[in-house]
Amino acid sequence: MYRGWSRTLTLIDMCNFPFALPASGLRWAVLFSLFTFWGNAQILEHLPEAVWLKQTDSAYSSTQHLSRYYIGNHPVLDFAADEDHPKLEHIASQSSGTLFVVLRGNPLFDAGEKLLQLGRVALYPHKAILDGREMEIDTIGEEATLLRFTFQGRADHRHRPATVQLGEHTRIAEIIFYDQLLEKEAARIVESYLALKYSINITENTDPELRDYLDIFSDKAWNWKLDRLYNEEVLALGRIDRIGFKQSQTYTSDGKSLSISLDSNAIVGDMPAVSMQDGSMIILSKKDQELSTPECGGSPMINGWKIRLMNWSSPADKIYLTLDTLLDSNQQALLTNGIYEYPVQTTLLNGQTRLAIPITVLDTPEDLYLAWEASSRECDPLAESELLTCSRLDSSFNHLFVKLQPEALPAQLHLANLQTGQVLQTYLTEPMSQVRSLNKGQYQLTLSQENRILLDELFVLENCRENLTDLTLSGNILYEEAGDGDEQTTNTGPQGESGNTSGHASWAFSVLPGNGPLNMDEQSLEAYLHSLGLNTQDFTTIESRGVSIYPNPGNRYEAVNFRFIGLGDIPFTIQIFDSKGNLMSTEAFRPEGNVDEYHYHFRVDGSYFIRFNSATYSETQQLRIKSNLR
Repeated sequence: MYRGWSRTLTLIDMCNFPFALPASGLRWAVLFSLFTFWGNAQILEHLPEAVWLKQTDSAYSSTQHLSRYYIGNHPVLDFAADEDHPKLEHIASQSSGTLFVVLRGNPLFDAGEKLLQLGRVALYPHKAILDGREMEIDTIGEEATLLRFTFQGRADHRHRPATVQLGEHTRIAEIIFYDQLLEKEAARIVESYLALKYSINITENTDPELRDYLDIFSDKAWNWKLDRLYNEEVLALGRIDRIGFKQSQTYTSDGKSLSISLDSNAIVGDMPAVSMQDGSMIILSKKDQELSTPECGGSPMINGWKIRLMNWSSPADKIYLTLDTLLDSNQQALLTNGIYEYPVQTTLLNGQTRLAIPITVLDTPEDLYLAWEASSRECDPLAESELLTCSRLDSSFNHLFVKLQPEALPAQLHLANLQTGQVLQTYLTEPMSQVRSLNKGQYQLTLSQENRILLDELFVLENCRENLTDLTLSGNILYEEAGDGDEQTTNTGPQGESGNTSGHASWAFSVLPGNGPLNMDEQSLEAYLHSLGLNTQDFTTIESRGVSIYPNPGNRYEAVNFRFIGLGDIPFTIQIFDSKGNLMSTEAFRPEGNVDEYHYHFRVDGSYFIRFNSATYSETQQLRIKSNLR
């Protein structure tokens, strides 16, 4: 079982986690807090205040700085205090609502031992019970767990005593309760706050709408579509005053395996006094360790950690990352954005590795990566890539070529434009392939096979001549995205049409014949293409026409614009579908002259598919309406 998986329990709609259950919740609203600063903080400002229990370091003496008293870097609640009892009894007396609990158990639990009971809800290591209805759950053990209970009481529900029972070995760090049945997005905002505070992953949800760490910090502080390679650990530092979040140091959910801090001396439970501007955040996420296994012929560098700075403003110029393992003495850690590399100071101490990462040394808007040497080039590389840029081709776009040795097939390709949000994920079964029409942005290319990384590269492409970064091209576009399991799926719109999910320029993927050039450099690649009868100038002839949707995401308060490019004097039918493919509206528009944009107001937040049809051109795009971005 992954460390720190969250679970959702609901009796109103079935949960979306593959291991999670149907389930439970609660009711009412008044903020009670044991936290000493930001007493008026409120996670969901549009809702009544929540019953809120959380602890401070002052509850424990310095002799109790032991991991068993902590979840992540925060102490567990001390329920010996009488002031907590009225709050727990109030929660237990409610018949409906939404309840969030962060807790950890004990490996010595008896299967029949009750961990927690709050009124109608009873929790055991392997099950949850609500009004006699039993539901199996993944085993709750030493690893921290985030649970959400949502339930609605029956109309004939009779009053019963507000039973409160806490297991002897149960450690609870935080409880938040709303008397309302929270919508998915509101619930995920609360889950994001708790997950980043206690370093508990919420990335395993089978519903794509609920995998991201949402906009208490930004639109998507951690984005499943872009960041899913980095879901082994997700940690956060920063300050958000309106929710009472201030974190200058944190540990993984077990409180011991690794930590990040803005101070060089990290002790579990400490919170170093570091000045941070309100709204500043740093998100560190770690790639699966198994996937990073060094192998001869594999990727020469592994980008093991992703570092995302969001509105970062602080005198602190370094993050101290402490790992519970020792790096090989020959491995040099580097900080990179795909253009520049900067050495990272490494210290080995007491079986741990401490990295001093200079987060402000690269003044760049791109994500930063912590990388280190992974394999020796004594072996021939199993995978290589080469770019033919627009400056070399005198083109409007850039083109990527990938070469794999036969023993590296089949392999999975993951290509992401980290600025536009466009992702291509597909399986390669032939040695040579290409991805055409790459526009401006920071890219990550990862080629992997089973549990090994064949190639892990970052690169940044500049804007090309006449390259509109929000242009959607016509033509046969292969846009594939891996499913949740081993099955490969194609991202489609209504009636199975291939869809462009980002609203940005689509890439064209294709397989090339043969094994590719002997050497992967520009001259050898061009010679190989000429041998196939392909002129590199042919790559510039893709017709520059399409429909651009902006803003995307949009909101309910202003119109969304559909801009028609190179499609003048063609009558179009615009069909708008909801996320389930139900037709909501049909509009007619004919772009001509200076009138090349159609405007439409969306009244409800959610995901939509927009189909543009004409006698000579058609395409489908996806749009999201998220009004809390306004």
